[in-house]
Amino acid sequence: MMLPDRCDQPSVRVTNLPRVMAVGDYQPDHIDQGIGVRGQVSQLSAAQSSPHAGFECQRCGTATEIPMGDEMVEPHERSGCERQGPFKLVRNLCECVQQQVVRIQ
Repeated sequence: MMLPDRCDQPSVRVTNLPRVMAVGDYQPDHIDQGIGVRGQVSQLSAAQSSPHAGFECQRCGTATEIPMGDEMVEPHERSGCERQGPFKLVRNLCECVQQQVVRIQ
């Protein structure tokens, strides 16, 4: 089974954040907050795409999102009900997550 959508989607850049701070002022309690960090990029990794597919268990109706490789593979069993399918692909739960590591100083 092939992935439903390609991962070649536009990049997103967030601007005009309400809070911008220097690298040294960033603290662990800032994780998961929308803040800007001002610094100089010292290292940049290549962007990597990680496709995820959503499947719905046809017995219990629960949807599960699963990371995929190059090909889409249905789950063997659903962890919530421990049943072995059948599963149905839910296209609106399929997405491609892109990530890149940026080291700043």
